[in-house]
Amino acid sequence: MNDVRYAFRTLRTSPGFALTAILTLALGIGLATAVFTVADALLLRRLPVRDQDRLVVLWGAMRDRPFDYPLGLDDAREFALQTRSLERVAFF
Repeated sequence: MNDVRYAFRTLRTSPGFALTAILTLALGIGLATAVFTVADALLLRRLPVRDQDRLVVLWGAMRDRPFDYPLGLDDAREFALQTRSLERVAFF
């Protein structure tokens, strides 16, 4: 308890430092909370669909591009019109 009283006495003697320290801690805690909230929503929670083991992700490939890319909206619509082996097609 003596250490806590000493810490408050020291912070009272330099209010600029105390305010800076408190604001830095508050900003850090708030930022960490926001990042975890986004990571939880995007990475940790399951998708809100049934039968997740039946989901398929489609990627496209072109000769002039050295890497794969996600299908565009037009490509996904064309695929949905032509496919006969999938029950449903969704785009996100």
